[in-house]
Amino acid sequence: MLYYLVYKSEAVSGITAADLESILQVSLCHNKRDDLTGLLLFIEGTFMQLLEGREGAVKDTMQRILVDTRHRHIEILTQAPLQQRNFPDWSMGLRSITFTELSKKTGFRDLDSSLFLNVHIGNSSHPALQILKAFYEPEVSDY
Repeated sequence: MLYYLVYKSEAVSGITAADLESILQVSLCHNKRDDLTGLLLFIEGTFMQLLEGREGAVKDTMQRILVDTRHRHIEILTQAPLQQRNFPDWSMGLRSITFTELSKKTGFRDLDSSLFLNVHIGNSSHPALQILKAFYEPEVSDY
C-alpha cells in the first residue's frame, strides 16, 4: 500500500545552498534505495516536504528526519494512504523559493494561515499537498 506524509519545520540559522544540495544528494540516495518519491520546498527558512512510498519506508524516513539537527519545530501536517504517487518521476525534488514565489504560484501568502485554516483546494484533502504539487515539474526526472 502506498502512503504519503507531509511535514513542515523551521531551519536552524545558517542553512546554505551547499547544505540544501547535501540534503538533496543524501535524500536521492536513500529514497532510490527505499523506493520513495517526493519534494522538499525550502521557503525562506521553512522546510516543507512530502514523502510517498510504502508506509513503513515513509515512517522510517520520517524517524531519521526527526533527529536531523538542521531543523526544529517539526510538525506533521498530513499523512494518509495514497492511491497513486503525486511525484512519480522524482526520487526527491528540491525547490528553494521565496514567499513571493509561493504567493504567485499558489495564491497563498504564508504557510501558517494557508495550512491551518482547514481549507480544501480542488480534490486535495490538505492545502500542503496543493502547495507542493504547484512546484512539481513532471518532465524533469530524478531531480
